[in-house]
Amino acid sequence: MPTLLLAFANSDIPAERLDTLTAEYEGVSSALRDRAGQQDFIIVSNPIAKKVSFTEDLRVHEQDICLFLFSGHAGRDRLHFEDGPGFASGIGELLKKSKNLKVVILNGCSTVGQVNLLIKLGIPIVIATSSPVGDETATKFSIALFRELSQQKVSIREAFERAISAAKYATGQIPINNFTSETDKTNEDGISGDENLIHIIESSRGLDTGEKENDNDKPLWGLYCQEKNKDLLESWHLPTKFRNIGGSGER
Repeated sequence: MPTLLLAFANSDIPAERLDTLTAEYEGVSSALRDRAGQQDFIIVSNPIAKKVSFTEDLRVHEQDICLFLFSGHAGRDRLHFEDGPGFASGIGELLKKSKNLKVVILNGCSTVGQVNLLIKLGIPIVIATSSPVGDETATKFSIALFRELSQQKVSIREAFERAISAAKYATGQIPINNFTSETDKTNEDGISGDENLIHIIESSRGLDTGEKENDNDKPLWGLYCQEKNKDLLESWHLPTKFRNIGGSGER
């Protein structure tokens, strides 16, 4: 059965704790619960994701995973699990074995550096950020995204656009920059994306890895895919189990 793999990882260092990560886990789980109960898909969700458990979940469900979400501290080349960093190159090699994987969502800081690798490894759609993103804003974005995908049954592109709006307005904070939308852009690597700007002052999901942030970086999510997979932005929805609701067909 199609499987959604969800990993949430916090820090045990008090100053780096993500206060709303538990709320994100609960909100995403709630958004998906009814559809999972209808056997549209299976949810494999870990609220305290460690590298070993993540690797084991990938191994067990390798052929069935259609979507992967990571929420927690992150950077350009890593995801921070409960027991330390997992580096993008190794994670990408693990994910590429899941031949039915269509969407990867990296809901942490500055994860856009991992997009090219994932796209080149064959992941059709990636959602990532290009700069630090606030903890509360990231939680609002994630919950809204899965509510739209699961309850409204919209495409990944429409869910993404609605989640951007929800994250911006639900925090009750004033963006430093205006909300913008730039569609169908293609960079020099041939990756097209929809980029939406959110820039809010609050604690972020980044850790000090010794890297200096680019002065031109802006806190935003991007929806990325190769040109050949562009149609998936409109056509990909969460899986739905076929149901015969028309009766026996006899008069």
